[in-house]
Formats: sequence, structure tokens, C-alpha cells
Amino acid sequence: MKISPEIEAAAAWLRAQADQVKSCSAVDVPPAETAFAALRLRACADGLLAGLHMPEPAEAAHD
Repeated sequence: MKISPEIEAAAAWLRAQADQVKSCSAVDVPPAETAFAALRLRACADGLLAGLHMPEPAEAAHD
């Protein structure tokens, strides 16, 4: 599967946001919560790169 430049850019942005969230110590948020938020952002980026945003072939056939 070829990944579009838009998907690559979105994944890169999500990863950058994850890095920023994880390094942000100025907010009054427990470290476990910021770590979880960073983890979720990275998971979203990985999902995009893996093609999880695409419909399953069976679902696409019903459209």
C-alpha cells in the first residue's frame, strides 16, 4: 500500500504533537496523563500509516 503525502504529513504532525505533549511540564497535569496522551497520539499516527483509516473491502462494497 502506497501512503499518500497527506497521510504521511498527518502522521508526522501527530508525532510532533506527541513529543510536545510529553515534554510539556508547564501544565498542571499528572505525568501519567501526559504520557497517555502522547501514547494515544502516536497510536493514531501508527494507525494512519498502517492504513486503518481505510474501509474494509467488504464495507467499501456496500457503498
